[in-house]
Amino acid sequence: MRRSGKQSGAGYNPVGMATPTSLAELAKRGEFAPLVSKSSVIEYVTVSSAVTKQPGGVLLPQDSKGVFSRREGKAAVYVNWRSSTKQKIGYMLRLFTADNKMISASKPQEIALVPGRYAATNWELPVGIMSPGIYRVDLLIDDRTSWREFFRVTE
Repeated sequence: MRRSGKQSGAGYNPVGMATPTSLAELAKRGEFAPLVSKSSVIEYVTVSSAVTKQPGGVLLPQDSKGVFSRREGKAAVYVNWRSSTKQKIGYMLRLFTADNKMISASKPQEIALVPGRYAATNWELPVGIMSPGIYRVDLLIDDRTSWREFFRVTE
């Protein structure tokens, strides 16, 4: 069969079709989530309904889950740190939409870790004001994504 004078193959772009974008260009534009680099200073991380203070000042997550109703008002991210050496690390939390658009970021903070000493951090997520959808939360340690979780917000 003969085509109506149009070429097919490399460089062929029918009228009305978008030009393909290379993976390298998509990466350059920040369309992909960064890779997660495992960190030895994380003992445990979770997204939960709340973080409560126990006797002795110990923070513990309550009801770890991945789906939150806007009626709940808030969710929490809980991090339990550990270290085999005395060290200071920088960390922050970032919140993204399913389309990889950052909608919130905590202020960069530092924590001094000491072997054998309990250390925990938590953040509140304002699910009550978030639109229903899928969200991603990244924990960055020394500017590297070291933990990632997805959660859903419903009406």
